[in-house]
Amino acid sequence: MYQSRNPQAQSQNPHSQGRTTRAKKPEKERHFGMNEKLLELKIKWSNHITWGELYGCLSSDQKVLQLAWKDTQIILFMMTLINAQMTVSQLRKRPNKKDKWIKQAFRDQPFKRLKIPNFIDMYNHLMNSVD
Repeated sequence: MYQSRNPQAQSQNPHSQGRTTRAKKPEKERHFGMNEKLLELKIKWSNHITWGELYGCLSSDQKVLQLAWKDTQIILFMMTLINAQMTVSQLRKRPNKKDKWIKQAFRDQPFKRLKIPNFIDMYNHLMNSVD
């Protein structure tokens, strides 16, 4: 399983192309073939993972990249084509959540420019307000 070491230090690159699916609910994610270790991260370890951490692995058929990225919660993705290490700098609003990892990332700033994975940015801008 891949884990990022410091997504804030990674360079900004142009958008990749590919198909993105966001896994919605843990009990349903098993039916879509989501990796059990990534599911466990979301279900059991979300409050213990630093904001911006990225984990990933390939599906059992080696054709789908499965990713878990920590924002306010852990977000699970499945992709057919992507470079998961590419980032883009975005102005982010600090969530109201009192999570220590959110406080660590934003400190006392209500807004902060943070590097987020390119696939998250693509999803946010191309999902047509459907989540």
